[in-house]
Amino acid sequence: MRFPNALDGVKKIYKAEIIALLSAILAAVAALLLLIGAGSAMASAAGGAVAGLVGGGVLMIAVAVLAIIAFIMNIVGLNKAKPDEDNFKFALYAVIVGIIASLLLGFAKSGSFLSGLGDTLNQICSFLCTWYVCTALINLAKSLEDAGMEQKGVNARRLLLTTWCFTIVLNVLGTILNNSSSIALGVVSGIILLAAAVVRIIAYILYLKLLSNARTMPEA
Repeated sequence: MRFPNALDGVKKIYKAEIIALLSAILAAVAALLLLIGAGSAMASAAGGAVAGLVGGGVLMIAVAVLAIIAFIMNIVGLNKAKPDEDNFKFALYAVIVGIIASLLLGFAKSGSFLSGLGDTLNQICSFLCTWYVCTALINLAKSLEDAGMEQKGVNARRLLLTTWCFTIVLNVLGTILNNSSSIALGVVSGIILLAAAVVRIIAYILYLKLLSNARTMPEA
């Protein structure tokens, strides 16, 4: 094996992203429940509003727990892979910066603009992490003279750039609208955040497909 550290690290990153995908799916469901709760509030159906908001809140706790597990596994995988390709190291730095930014801004009031900004910064760092991992896999494929895998990496990186940028823009819009006192704008915010969660799921699936292919690269 020419790149045993990268192979082992990619396998761990793959498992971390499966958990992250599950977290993203639950986040989408939670956003839907919160949207239903907000819609019920507009219709003055107190019972439905409370059920939707409570259900969404419980799921968000599960999302946070899964995200922490995925984060730890991702860190371990990147740290393992970094000796074989420098871009894994850059991806690791992006993850660390993202979590530090989130922690610092996490002291802000929940639902505030600063809290939303922390989430947006974390999303940007998540994108940078996937970008660097894709670049690392492209470089490894090139070293192994695996043209097919190299092209898959290039294609996946391009698609991920589009989906992550779209997600980040939607998150920013959702955060801005979420700070409005208007219930109607709150519903619009919920719709936007739900759309962002769905796009994020698409990004995870694209990333997982690339990682799955990378696990079987010849002589890796």
